[in-house]
Amino acid sequence: MVCLVLCGAFTLAGGEVWLRDGARLLGEIKLADEAVEVDGRRVPVAAVRAIHWGEPPRETPKTVAGTLPTGWKAVDLGMHKQPLAVAYDRGQFTMEAFEVENPRNRMVRIKQEFVAKMRAMQNLPLAERRVAMAAFRKEVIAMKRQQRAQVTDAYSMLTHSLKGDAAVMARLDGLETVEGFRASQAGVFLRAGLGPQEWAASLTMQGDQGVTFRWGVGRNGRGGGTKRLQQLTAPVWLKLERGAGFVMAYVSDDGLKWELMHVVENVRLPVSAQAGLLINMGREPKATARFSHARVGDGKLPTFNPQVVLANGTVVARAFEDVSEARVRFAESLEGLVVRGEDVARLVFSPLAAVERIPNRRTGVLLRSGDFVDGEFAGLKDGRITISSVLFGKKEFAVEEEAAAVVLRPVRKRTAAFEVHCADGSVLRVSGLKLAPAGAQVDVPAAGKFVVPAKNLSTIRSLSE
Repeated sequence: MVCLVLCGAFTLAGGEVWLRDGARLLGEIKLADEAVEVDGRRVPVAAVRAIHWGEPPRETPKTVAGTLPTGWKAVDLGMHKQPLAVAYDRGQFTMEAFEVENPRNRMVRIKQEFVAKMRAMQNLPLAERRVAMAAFRKEVIAMKRQQRAQVTDAYSMLTHSLKGDAAVMARLDGLETVEGFRASQAGVFLRAGLGPQEWAASLTMQGDQGVTFRWGVGRNGRGGGTKRLQQLTAPVWLKLERGAGFVMAYVSDDGLKWELMHVVENVRLPVSAQAGLLINMGREPKATARFSHARVGDGKLPTFNPQVVLANGTVVARAFEDVSEARVRFAESLEGLVVRGEDVARLVFSPLAAVERIPNRRTGVLLRSGDFVDGEFAGLKDGRITISSVLFGKKEFAVEEEAAAVVLRPVRKRTAAFEVHCADGSVLRVSGLKLAPAGAQVDVPAAGKFVVPAKNLSTIRSLSE
């Protein structure tokens, strides 16, 4: 495959040009008509393999299905009968935690197991029995230390380092417990460290008991307190934000508009603390929690432009106002950009839809809550979507408050000559492209011929053999 990749803006800037013969040119780069100038040397585009402005781009680490993203690790506090099991797939963490064992009960069980083991080993050489005895003594000493310290922390956690004033946020998609049990809780946390008896704050949901904010030392929150909101149920967004001497707890139903639940003042946390997701086990044998959109950092979702996804795979990231079968009316027109409603596969209004499993063979509205309402798209006007449903008849949804995306028809990528990635989030699959100092003139099937300004260009890749 022959690839031409241009990364960065089409303006004068330092960088490097990779030629197809393997040579590399360093210096000031400027894009001319169907050519590249490097410190005044003109190179035809046909001879260029790649162009990089500024620092050479670094590859983003790819997360292999089933492994945890960089920076996250699983930790059990307390004595669980089995270690925390974690799965990660397409932005969703699934945590499976197991029953917490009382230290005294565990010691009794260990003694019983040891006695049975020693009886079975009576005929073994003395050296092997001494090794087994030494291992037993070591475990007994550890149990006694934990009893003396009266360790009360018993959490299964996915933790990530948090430095300075920052936040941890996630959407709790669901919490499943064994039938007849409902004491387990799941949510987000902040901790001074990962040792026992550390100052910690947690924002968790427990079955139908609502959301609870706890803070203090140890599992019982010594020196802290508790605040509860009864009316919330999963899926729910949870966020803990750390500032100069305080911790704030927030809840939300869409991840965009947050309600302040409580503020704890005079909090002394180290510069580098721990934050992440947790399951606080009750007496259940097992509990499973599912989280998505987990972030440790600024506590905000990435900047997002509304997207019109065409049936051929092109994504136009540009605010739009009205959509009908005849046309899509954009908030700001771009000369040559013309999209008909009959060519649209999806309308995406929220970044929450980006990692949702949007069905490709159903039509309807994906709600911010994660629910999907089946129906045929009838139009968008004045900020409201209308769909026609067999069950509900004509139904409207507010874009700002309810809808995350609309699915009109399947997406089936068509053959294209180039793929153009833009800084605003657009991904254009084009049949023709012409480069110029001002930008790239593209011919996009079902979207027209228009110019992508230089400042909006990020990557251009040739898809031809």
